[in-house]
Amino acid sequence: MTVRSTRQLLNALAAACAVAAVGVVIWALQPAAVAEPSPLKLRTINESSRHEQQTNVTASELLAAASMPLRHPLVDSKPQPKTRPQEPQTPVARIVTPQFKLVATVIEAGRNVAIISDARGRTDLKGVGEKLQLLPSGASVHEIQPNQVTIEFQGRRIPLQLAGRPRGGYVPPRGAVNNAHGERPEAPAFIRDR
Repeated sequence: MTVRSTRQLLNALAAACAVAAVGVVIWALQPAAVAEPSPLKLRTINESSRHEQQTNVTASELLAAASMPLRHPLVDSKPQPKTRPQEPQTPVARIVTPQFKLVATVIEAGRNVAIISDARGRTDLKGVGEKLQLLPSGASVHEIQPNQVTIEFQGRRIPLQLAGRPRGGYVPPRGAVNNAHGERPEAPAFIRDR
């Protein structure tokens, strides 16, 4: 088959499709012939006389009967109270207050360290700027003083006090008495050198 014969065949097919399309459009635009529906014959049985009776029903009457709301409650339902549509509520961020407890502080010349416990009893030893590995997570140590540590949690600074008496300096053991000269006992050497 040559190029010329192929082109002629394609042109002929295109013309046949165009003619078919025009025919379909003309057929679609013609008015449809609507025939009057023939009445339906319904058989009913009269219970009292036990004989059959035929009734003619048109299609429109049958459609009207079919469109009746047959599945609704037989009693009137209670009227629903009218409620105002609720405005969408913006979610409120839940503020969590951590249950941390300051157990001890270690104050040294080069580095201060705090021992902190959580509500579960787990403890963590951290310095300033370090994140706690306790629950709720996200807390970090902001400042360490001898009797107080400040924790930063969710943008808030929370002070933690050391429970019990202040432990700064040397406190002689209970029952220690003054020596023969009326002086209190001296602190051990490892505490005096600080």
